[in-house]
Amino acid sequence: LAAACTGTPTEPEDVDDCAGLAAVGVELVEGYLDVVEQLDVRVFTSDAPISEDLEEELVDLDRRSVDLDGRMQVLGCDPVDVRTEILDRTAGLESEDLIGRILLRFVRDGS
Repeated sequence: LAAACTGTPTEPEDVDDCAGLAAVGVELVEGYLDVVEQLDVRVFTSDAPISEDLEEELVDLDRRSVDLDGRMQVLGCDPVDVRTEILDRTAGLESEDLIGRILLRFVRDGS
């Protein structure tokens, strides 16, 4: 993805079609994976703090995820079709990190 390569995320409101929203969804999956791979496992098992930078990234990813859902409604996109496209385009993503693998399983299983 060009946006992922440049580090400039695509905002859902800047997208005018369902395929573009699927591309934003791919960016989100990649972004969440990047963040969780940087987290210390102690964050999940104790009160270890999340770094401010990673916290800001998570907040932004969450915001863009909500915006994506809203934009799908505005454009009349079928959420199942968009999700299927996201899954197809992220099928090759892998992680050597345990939490990263759990995230990918969660995304793929839709749980």
